[in-house]
Amino acid sequence: MPTPRKRRSDKPKRVQLFSASSELNLATDTIVSALTERGFELDEKLAAGDPNARLSPEMYDALVES
Repeated sequence: MPTPRKRRSDKPKRVQLFSASSELNLATDTIVSALTERGFELDEKLAAGDPNARLSPEMYDALVES
């Protein structure tokens, strides 16, 4: 009998800065400054504007709402 597949998490995924930038049509620097103005704590990669840095679901939602 085959083993059952693991259920995927219902938790929202983290989004790469580059993907968010492309989808929202915003520069990465604009995204970083908007997040700091909203009071989010940014890790080193995100603060430096690294396109491979990850945004938390809360950060992404805040960007979409604005």
